[in-house]
Amino acid sequence: MLPSLLSLNQLSFRYHGNRADTLKELNCTIKEGDFLLLQGKSGGGKSTLLKLICRLLENHIGTILYKGEDIKTVPPTLLRRKLNYLPQLPVLLFGTVEENLALPFSLHSATGEKFNRNEAERLLDAFLLPLKLSDTIAKCSVGEKQRICLIRSLLLQPDILLLDEPTASLDALSAKALLATLFRINREEKRTILLVSHQQVSPPDGHLLTYYHLKDGELKEGKGE
Repeated sequence: MLPSLLSLNQLSFRYHGNRADTLKELNCTIKEGDFLLLQGKSGGGKSTLLKLICRLLENHIGTILYKGEDIKTVPPTLLRRKLNYLPQLPVLLFGTVEENLALPFSLHSATGEKFNRNEAERLLDAFLLPLKLSDTIAKCSVGEKQRICLIRSLLLQPDILLLDEPTASLDALSAKALLATLFRINREEKRTILLVSHQQVSPPDGHLLTYYHLKDGELKEGKGE
């Protein structure tokens, strides 16, 4: 049996000034290679949960363990590399596609990791992006920027991808290609993925997708209502 990669234990969270908890005593275990789909109503706490996992939000009750260690003891920069969060709105700088994809490697040059141009180009093709590394970000649509951010996350080879509505700004064909690529990466690389989406997601034949839903602050396994 594979050890737990991430576990939530009696996790609760309340925003300052609110009378009720946004999240109530959540319990969940995520193992290497899992593909989880989290659904629920808007404002129900899905994005809040992803931000808590990578310490963009803190002051929670209960524990979040990463490889058995409380995330509060892991340096935030290291934690966010390993538990990589992709928000709903893409965040990119002015410049070229390559400059944006290579940015994390220039910021963490001490780790010895180098930007892989060949892998970046392969992922641009996999996500149906008609772009060259030399193209400027200014010419990209919101949907293209979202996929560029996802590629940047993948190049870091995180243990878990925390994806917040990555298909929301995409047309049907691009959304289908993105999900197909995520399933392939999950299957071939054993990359663990926690995906938040309002859309229906149908896994390929033989591919296991674990469903969770948030309702009234409580996390339940299954597709929900």
